[in-house]
Amino acid sequence: MPQEKHLLLLRDWIFHRLVGLLNSGEWMVKIKDFRKSRSKAERNYFGLTNFDEQIIYLDKRSGTPRILGHELGHVAFVELLESEGEKRDRGRRKDTFPWEERQILCFEEYFYNSLSVKQIAILQYFIDDAHSEYGKDR
Repeated sequence: MPQEKHLLLLRDWIFHRLVGLLNSGEWMVKIKDFRKSRSKAERNYFGLTNFDEQIIYLDKRSGTPRILGHELGHVAFVELLESEGEKRDRGRRKDTFPWEERQILCFEEYFYNSLSVKQIAILQYFIDDAHSEYGKDR
């Protein structure tokens, strides 16, 4: 039982750090219609993280709290996973991205499935807010 309590505390700590990035305005969530993207590769995306502009883009139709959690995983673990990926795949840089993405998918599954209903609602709030801004831009 004490282990479970500490795992929940760890989950909450990670959640608060990630949501803190959005609350502080350091990162923004925006809605994008990926089906209308100029890039063919992006047309099947559900989310995309732009590190230069510090924006998380979520698809107009498929942007869910799970996808937001996935993209926040990219934000939180980019440096760790890039450096680890480089060490693992020296000389095979093109293989590093899929390895990094697989690690984020693992994070998404474990993290999202551990979230409380209230935490999922908080992520949904950021998505709803981005949708309202998307409507104003049109």
